[in-house]
Amino acid sequence: MYTHHSFRFPAGATIAFVKMIIEQNHNIEIAKQVLKLGEKTLIDPLSLRDYFPSGCEAKIDVQLK
Repeated sequence: MYTHHSFRFPAGATIAFVKMIIEQNHNIEIAKQVLKLGEKTLIDPLSLRDYFPSGCEAKIDVQLK
């Protein structure tokens, strides 16, 4: 079963920060999260700006390890 949740983050937000927000809102441990953009895994030290052009919106999938 899939659920959909929407969040808005500034372009400079790190992937680690996004995971922290998911953990706080949905009780999914950071260590169990894998954020995906299509087939690409988003890695913690990078920011959303590293993956998306400024001002764009995108769907990121959260998978559990």
